[in-house]
Amino acid sequence: MIADAAPEKRVIALATQGHPDKRVSIEEMPHRMLDPIEAERLGLLFYCGFPLRDSTGRNIGHLGVYDVAHRKVAQIELDMMLRLSRITAALLEARS
Repeated sequence: MIADAAPEKRVIALATQGHPDKRVSIEEMPHRMLDPIEAERLGLLFYCGFPLRDSTGRNIGHLGVYDVAHRKVAQIELDMMLRLSRITAALLEARS
């Protein structure tokens, strides 16, 4: 999930994997899934996230991965998330 830093924390992009009947609509997500207690109620037990910062260092959003199971994150996954967060931030900054 990619969310912006606006007070209403809009979800900009979402990719899901799993059973189609278990999907949550993007309109329901901004406040529910960004809140760790609500995310757990939805069955999401794992979260890994990175801030999205523009070229001046200002926070413009976040990139987060949720999962239905607790797990350990490998260093290669952290490296990929960091690179993806930098690419995403650059694209968001270019768009605005």
